[in-house]
Amino acid sequence: MPATIHAQGALMDLVAVGDAIFLLGIALSLILLISGFWWVISGSLPDSREEAAIEMRPSLRRHALRMQAAMGDTKPQ
Repeated sequence: MPATIHAQGALMDLVAVGDAIFLLGIALSLILLISGFWWVISGSLPDSREEAAIEMRPSLRRHALRMQAAMGDTKPQ
């Protein structure tokens, strides 16, 4: 009987640890989701990696401008 009680206690401890990890995962997911929405709404996300690369390399910028002109997109940047 005492061995069964000990095994049940160990199992309950294992379940408690699993529950804690599960709840931490949910909390982290919610934090990331809310912060992602906040970044999008506030506009603090960088526009894109491609635009950063275009700013760094003039040849890519010229290529992007040619592609925009070919597609008929002539909005000023």
